[in-house]
Amino acid sequence: MKDILENMNKKTIKQMLITIMLFVVTIVAYFAINILVEKLNIRDIDMTESKVYSLTNESKEKIKNINEKIEIQIINFDQYLYASNILNSVNVIKEYSKINNNITIEQITDSEDTSASIVLKCNGNTKTLSIDDLYTYEFSSETYTNESLDITEETMTNAIIEITTENNKYIYLYTTHSPYADYPESYFSTLIGKLDEKLNEINYLDLTTTQNIPEDCDCLIIPTLKEDISETERDAIINYINNGGNILLLQESYLLLQETYGVSELKLPNFQSVIDLYGFSFSEGIVMEQSSENMLNNIPEFISVEINSDSTIGKYLDENAKMLLIDSAKINFKDNDTLKSLNVSYEVIAQASDSAFLRKDLTITDYSKLDSDESAPNAILSALITKKVGDDKTSELIVFSNSIFATDSSVPVKDILTEQSSVGTAIYFNKNEEVLEKSIKYLTDNKDLLILRKKYYDNIPTIKLIQNGTTVQILFGLPILIILAGFIVWRIRKNKK
Repeated sequence: MKDILENMNKKTIKQMLITIMLFVVTIVAYFAINILVEKLNIRDIDMTESKVYSLTNESKEKIKNINEKIEIQIINFDQYLYASNILNSVNVIKEYSKINNNITIEQITDSEDTSASIVLKCNGNTKTLSIDDLYTYEFSSETYTNESLDITEETMTNAIIEITTENNKYIYLYTTHSPYADYPESYFSTLIGKLDEKLNEINYLDLTTTQNIPEDCDCLIIPTLKEDISETERDAIINYINNGGNILLLQESYLLLQETYGVSELKLPNFQSVIDLYGFSFSEGIVMEQSSENMLNNIPEFISVEINSDSTIGKYLDENAKMLLIDSAKINFKDNDTLKSLNVSYEVIAQASDSAFLRKDLTITDYSKLDSDESAPNAILSALITKKVGDDKTSELIVFSNSIFATDSSVPVKDILTEQSSVGTAIYFNKNEEVLEKSIKYLTDNKDLLILRKKYYDNIPTIKLIQNGTTVQILFGLPILIILAGFIVWRIRKNKK
C-alpha cells in the first residue's frame, strides 16, 4: 500500500510539474508573440461592419498626399483611457501617422492645465479640439434620448485639412428685406460662429447700397423675405446666378409672414422671378403632420423630418438623421418639361410623410386634419437644385422652406398630450446645425471638408487588435492557448493510463 501511495504521489507531482511548465510556456509564448507582433508593426484588424476603429478610404485619400509637416498633440487623455470610447478615439487618431509620414503624434501630460485637448499645428496654424468635438449626439425617436456617436475620424480629417488649407471661403448674408435685418448677429450667432471656425469669412450684404454681389462670393445666404426685393437687387442676383453663383435660401411660408406682420397679401414678384430660374415656388399655408413619429412632442407643425440619406447632403450625416422644421411651407416644382427647358434638375433633401397635410387657415387651433385642409403627401421641405448656366458652369441652390430652424430663436414647446412645457434654441434641435454646416460646405465648394459620416451598424468589434503600451493585446489568443494547453495535458494523462 505504501509503495502504491508513493507511486501515486510521484505521478501526481510529475503531472503537476508538467501542467505548471505548460502554463509558464503558454504565458511566455503569449508575451513573446505580442512583442514580436509589435516589432513587426502588424496593422490592426477592424472587422466591425461600420469600421468603427479604422480610417475610411476617403480620409486616407485626403490625407496621404499632404506635404506639410503636421504635429498632433494628444494632451491629458491618459486620465480618460479607462473609457473604451476615449481609448478607441486615441487609437483612431494614431492611425493618421501611419497614412502620412509628415504627421507626427505625441501623447502629453500637462500638470499645469489638466483639461484634455488635441492640438494640431502646421506652418504656424494651430487648431485645438476638445473631447466633446470627437462625439456628437443624435436624438432617438424610439428612446426619446440623445445617443452618443463617435465622429473622431470626421473631426480629425476636417481639422487636418483646415490647418493645411490657405484659401478662405467668402460667405455673404443678405438680410436687407428679412425679419432678421436689424439683429442678424443675434439671430444667427451660432451659425456664424460655426462658419468662422471653418476658415470662412462672413460678410453682410445690402444690395440697396451695393449694386453687385462681390466676385469673391462663394455662397449667398438669403434668409426669409418679409417684403419684395427691388428690380436692381433682382438683376444683381440673376447676374450672380448666371455666373455660377451658389445660394442657400431659407424661406418661411408667405401665409405665416402675412399673419406675423399683418400684411393683407404678401406679393414678391421680383423675388419669384429669381426662383423661377430654378423652377419652383412655395405654396401658401404650412405643412402639418399626422404621424407622431414625424413630429416633436405631438405638435403637428413641429415637423421632425428625416434627411434623405441618399441625397448629396444626407450621405455626410448620420444614418436616419433628422432636422426640425417649424411651420414649414411646401416646395412645388414645375413639370419635368419645364425643368428641362430651364436646364434644372433637383434632388430631395427632406420631405414630409405620406399623411401630411397643408393648412391655409392659421386661425384654426384644431391639430387634426379638417375638410378645409389639403392633403400634402410627401411634401418637399428641402431640396438641392442644380441649374446649368453654361457649357461648363452650374449654379446650385439649396432651399429650406423654413428659416427659424437656422436661428438662435427660443422655441417654446408644449406637449399637447402631457401639457409639459419646455423652451429650446431652434438651431440646436435634432441635426439642424449640422445640416446647415454641411449644406454651406457643399455650396462653397469646400468638399474637402465633407467627410462621409460612418454609419454605425454595430458598436462591438468581432476582431480588433488594439495597440496598448508595449504589447498588442490579442483578445482571443490567450483563451485559445489555455484551451490548447489543457488539451495537451489531457492527452498526456490519457496516454499514461
